[in-house]
Amino acid sequence: NTAKYIATFINKEQDYIYANNPYNQSFNKEIAYLKILAGENSYTGKREEFIGRNGALDNPEGLRSISLTNKVGAGFDPCLSALSSISLKRHEEKWITVILGEEDSLDKINKEIEKYKDVDAVLEELEKTKKYWNSITGSIKAETEDEDFNLLINGPLLYQVLSCRIWGRTGFY
Repeated sequence: NTAKYIATFINKEQDYIYANNPYNQSFNKEIAYLKILAGENSYTGKREEFIGRNGALDNPEGLRSISLTNKVGAGFDPCLSALSSISLKRHEEKWITVILGEEDSLDKINKEIEKYKDVDAVLEELEKTKKYWNSITGSIKAETEDEDFNLLINGPLLYQVLSCRIWGRTGFY
C-alpha cells in the first residue's frame, strides 16, 4: 500500500541513485542505494524506462540503451537502475565495483561509497566475508555416497538455509 510513496533521487556529488519510503512503518528511515564504480553513469528511478513498455526482465530495454534519462522522483513505478559506460583499450583490464545497500542516512551512504572506491578495500572485505561464511558453513559436515550432494549440502545449501530462510525469513515453508 505504501509503494506509491517511494521516491527516487540522484546524489550528484557522489554519483549514485537512492530511494526511500517515509510512509513505510518498518523501514521509513531506511535509504536504499545503488552505485557503480567504473565509468560514466546514468540512472533511472522509473521501472518502465529500464524494463521497457511491455518489456521483460530477461531482456530489459535499458540494457540496449546508450544511457538512461536520469529521471527520478515520485508518482511512478519505482526502481533503482544504473547504466555505466566503460571504455577499454585492447588488453586493458578495469575493476568494476557495484554497491547495492541500505543505510539510515546519506552520510553513512557517502562513507560506504568513499570506503569502497579503493579496490583493495573491496577485496579485503570480500576475503572477510568468505572467511566468515566458511567458518559457519564449515562447522557442519555431512558425508553421503553422492559427492555432488556433499558439495551442495556442505556449502551453498547451508548458506541458503541460514541467510534466506532463518535470518531473512524469505524461504518457502
